[in-house]
Amino acid sequence: MIWISNNSIDNLIYCDSVHTEFYNSDHKLLICFLDKNNLLNDKSHAQLKKQDITKTIYSYDKMNNEAWKQYADELLHQIPQIKKYKENYQFNTKDLNSLWQYIRDIIIKAAKKHIPNHQSSTQQRCLISQKLSSIYKDISKLNKIYHIMINPIFLYQLMIQMLKI
Repeated sequence: MIWISNNSIDNLIYCDSVHTEFYNSDHKLLICFLDKNNLLNDKSHAQLKKQDITKTIYSYDKMNNEAWKQYADELLHQIPQIKKYKENYQFNTKDLNSLWQYIRDIIIKAAKKHIPNHQSSTQQRCLISQKLSSIYKDISKLNKIYHIMINPIFLYQLMIQMLKI
């Protein structure tokens, strides 16, 4: 017997048990497909936009040689700030973290200034087609109906209703 929470049943797209030829056992192999979006509490595109959670998308394909040169010059202009650390400098963790943070910040600042970019919500791209996604949702709904109908209490109530007719 396999147990699953009622909340997880809503995310069940497909489930089946099969006999396996990989090993000898009186147990069956369980195959389940779950809708990860609701399962992992992924936020919808609308929720992300409402909360103003965005990421910067850089359009590297729109860069030309002059733009790359300007970007490189901007970075080179900021590098002298790092030279306070001599070659034999004994870094402690705090110094190293500060240096890496500074390097990261100048790269991001120069990129935002010289590389074409735009803001987008942080929702990950759906890797399945819209049609397939729609089919998965329909299967999930049918699966919910199936689980409701095989519930012994539901079957008992249905039988009582049928006997009254």
